[in-house]
Amino acid sequence: MSQALQALPHRHVLTLPAVPKAVRVARETAEQTLVEWGIGLRHRAVDPALLILSELVTNSVRHAAHVSPEVTVIYAAAHDCFAFAVHDRHPHKPHLRTALTGPGAWPP
Repeated sequence: MSQALQALPHRHVLTLPAVPKAVRVARETAEQTLVEWGIGLRHRAVDPALLILSELVTNSVRHAAHVSPEVTVIYAAAHDCFAFAVHDRHPHKPHLRTALTGPGAWPP
């Protein structure tokens, strides 16, 4: 788990079989966890974050399941932010990218 996620006071870890149903379970768990942590599901960042989470889990299921029978989702939050991390055990790791924020961020 990254240091940034470890620094957030709320954390939940979910490990699922790498099957299509994992996408729905990961998303439903995210919704339930955010509510438990006091983050309203109507917050403007929640829907895009859940979509991204769904895409990440889908990618793990579609592209890594043959070598990684499980996918792990880490949920983390503080009073002013929340984050998700998706991990599988596929030996090829994509390059880590950071979010672009502020002036000059996409879209231009």
